[in-house]
Amino acid sequence: MTKAIRYQPLSSIPLSFYIELHGNPQVLRHLPLAPGGFDELACQRWLAAKEQLWVSAGYAPQAVIVDGEFAGWAGLQPELGEAALAIVLTPKHWGIGLAVARQLLDRAFTALKLSSVCVLLPPSRTRVGALQRFGFELLGDVDYDGSVFKHYRLARQRYFQLNNS
Repeated sequence: MTKAIRYQPLSSIPLSFYIELHGNPQVLRHLPLAPGGFDELACQRWLAAKEQLWVSAGYAPQAVIVDGEFAGWAGLQPELGEAALAIVLTPKHWGIGLAVARQLLDRAFTALKLSSVCVLLPPSRTRVGALQRFGFELLGDVDYDGSVFKHYRLARQRYFQLNNS
C-alpha cells in the first residue's frame, strides 16, 4: 500500500515533535552531531538555522508528513560545500526512507538542477545498498565537526541513467 508523503515547513510542526524525535535513542544512534539535551531552546536554534538555509542556499529540510502523521524531517542542506541529502525519520517510518530519498533526489536534479548531491553517513549506518542502487559512489571518509562520516556523491547524469530507464 502506497503511503501519502508530503512536505511542509519545519516551523509548521510543534517543537515537541522534534524534541521527541531527536531524543529517541534509536534515532540518536545515527546522529553523531546531535547536541545532547535537545530541549526547547536548542530546538528553536536548530529550527532557526534550518529555516535560514532557505535564504542562504535556496533549499532546506522540511517536515515529512506520512498519511497525515509527522514522520520526521528531510531535505537538502549545504554540507562541505555541496548539497547534502539528509533524512531523519521516526523509527516507525524508517520504511519510507527510500521513497523520500527518491522524491528529494528528483527535486534536486530537476527543479533545482543541481549537478550532484552528497550523503554523509555515520559509521552506525551500515546498510548502503539503496545508496548504491541510486548510483551514489563512495568518496571515502571525511571528518566533519569532529565525527567521521562516509562521504558519498551522486552525479545528476548517473542518477538519471540508473533511475529513469
